[in-house]
Amino acid sequence: MNQDVFLNTLSSLKASFICGSYTNCNEATWKDFDYIPAFNKFYLIDQGECCCSVDGEEYYPKAGQLMLLPANHLQSYSMRNGHPLIKYWCHFTAEVMNRSLFDVIKTDLVVDIPNFAAAKTLFQRLYVPIEGTASDCISVQLDRQAALTEIISRYISLSHAQYSENIVSAKNDFQPVFEYIHHHLSKQITVEELSKTVHLHPNYFIKRFHEIYGISPIQHVNAERLEQAKYLLENTTLSISEISQKTGFCDVFYFSKFFKKAVGFSPSQYRSVTQPRT
Repeated sequence: MNQDVFLNTLSSLKASFICGSYTNCNEATWKDFDYIPAFNKFYLIDQGECCCSVDGEEYYPKAGQLMLLPANHLQSYSMRNGHPLIKYWCHFTAEVMNRSLFDVIKTDLVVDIPNFAAAKTLFQRLYVPIEGTASDCISVQLDRQAALTEIISRYISLSHAQYSENIVSAKNDFQPVFEYIHHHLSKQITVEELSKTVHLHPNYFIKRFHEIYGISPIQHVNAERLEQAKYLLENTTLSISEISQKTGFCDVFYFSKFFKKAVGFSPSQYRSVTQPRT
């Protein structure tokens, strides 16, 4: 594929900060095993080291390194042999062509950070509270967006990044699928309906979709519903029940459970930390 064509796909990059902090980790509680998050994570290790695995491969990031744990991949994390661990971290989404950036671009998951002080400053900019006047809130949000984009850019520049050609070339093939999902997000969507938009047998459609995007079509539908729910929570005063209906979850209790598992906050908690204070 022509490099210019690939670089043009990056113009559609959408990156969004979810949450983050500077944390002195507790060995008894800082651990989780064999789960698949719907968001990416960066760990910038300030002191100590830890043990992480992605798709069965183990990594041991240490002080002075940045690790990516990509969305929609099986992973685990824990302290390592009693070593201390203090880290900057953030949860975020980053997408191009309706897919995770890090499924389109393959990268080293752990990189050394030559200017650690500058990296820490970028993470600290993510944590500035969004409060004050409307102009203050807009300024902080834009600076947060700029900081996240710069962190992603620096990470990729330090990694041996390569684009996944089969994902990029499949953009047009599956565009009708993404358009159908966009226009029917509030309704129940079946694999049979999606497969008809690209004239494929449902079984082959599922297989091909998973080969290209790394997740099933229904997992992608749920990811789109999650993004729409986040947008509505941030930008409207609709009730949790109304947002559940508009995003096709129907059952508000299932919606709340799904949202908290994916984002780390309940819908009401997410709204309280993302909506500007007046």
